[in-house]
Amino acid sequence: MKIKRSILVALLLFPFSIVAHNASAQQDHCIKQIFPSKKLWINSAVWLDHSKVLIVDTLNSNLLVLDTFTGSLVPLSLKGFSADHFFPSSILPVNKGFLLSLLDSQIVLLDQHLVPLPGKSISLKSSNPAGGIGALYDWTVTNGRITAYGAALIPDAGKPFTMGFLAAALDDPTKVRVILPDANFEYYTLGFSYFTSIENDSYFIAMYDVPSLFKLPSNSVEPINLLATLPEPIQHIPRLQNLNAGPKSAEAIFREVEGLSLPVGLYSYGNFLYLLARQAEKTQDSQGTVWWLYQIDASVNKSSRERVVAKLRLPTSANHLTLLPGSDSFLLFEKGPVESLGAQRVLSTLRIPTSWFTNPARSPLKSSRATSALCK
Repeated sequence: MKIKRSILVALLLFPFSIVAHNASAQQDHCIKQIFPSKKLWINSAVWLDHSKVLIVDTLNSNLLVLDTFTGSLVPLSLKGFSADHFFPSSILPVNKGFLLSLLDSQIVLLDQHLVPLPGKSISLKSSNPAGGIGALYDWTVTNGRITAYGAALIPDAGKPFTMGFLAAALDDPTKVRVILPDANFEYYTLGFSYFTSIENDSYFIAMYDVPSLFKLPSNSVEPINLLATLPEPIQHIPRLQNLNAGPKSAEAIFREVEGLSLPVGLYSYGNFLYLLARQAEKTQDSQGTVWWLYQIDASVNKSSRERVVAKLRLPTSANHLTLLPGSDSFLLFEKGPVESLGAQRVLSTLRIPTSWFTNPARSPLKSSRATSALCK
């Protein structure tokens, strides 16, 4: 069933942003919470209030509510969806509600109480001969427009589909436009979040051999290159050697990733972007990971040198991370090694005060020697 155009347009004219909630007391220290032991796959979550987070678990096709103070994890059922036919893939906050995407390229609009809105869903994937979106691997939505990496169906292109960076109206995805050519495809299949938004504008990392940061203004289809070269040590990325050939290759691919220095996430909070990067650290006896978070000024009238405001070392050496900015805390999911395609264990979460990121000059993370001892 397709959602009524009037409902869709009314909701999506509001910009996407982090859902802000006032905490009862301002957090001033880092809190580590052991995560319930189970295999799952998390690369998408949203804050529901100052303590609870809604998680999309694609491995088990579940929505889970995590209490970040107590560690309790409770499944959530959506009204109108049976467990046998519910395959969530990601979720974004929207003004007074949420946008939930499903693996079949359906979009479900939820109100602030997580109840599906009348009309329920729209379809992004197109079989229309006039063109449309064939597949999406990573994306964001703001001001009624989707910006994504995926496959566009363009009849006049002379081939079945065109891979690259796309822009399309969410209520009419048949009018899709390729805004930048294809990049290193494999990085967009690994669950990293390379797209985000601030107010009405979209931002994304183009994973070329020399990766770049782009802005797509709300009033244009011409991307602006904000950072032609990312900071060290992520100025160049290698082609992955263990090509994605299905479930059996997943463990080898992510083991390879653990030995690389890469950008693995782009997030936003307030008027700043936050670029998450991993840096391989080898010693005589072992190999580990140093995690960096770069605060980036998204203003157009900045030079590349001025744009990177701060480089903060995160207090973790986890195999993999997912980050969730929030008004009270930034939440880090500390994840173990990938065991099979879409399966790994979240070992713990870190609740880090937002002020440690928004005021980097006074942050305990400004030291390049920041360690996990900061979080207890």
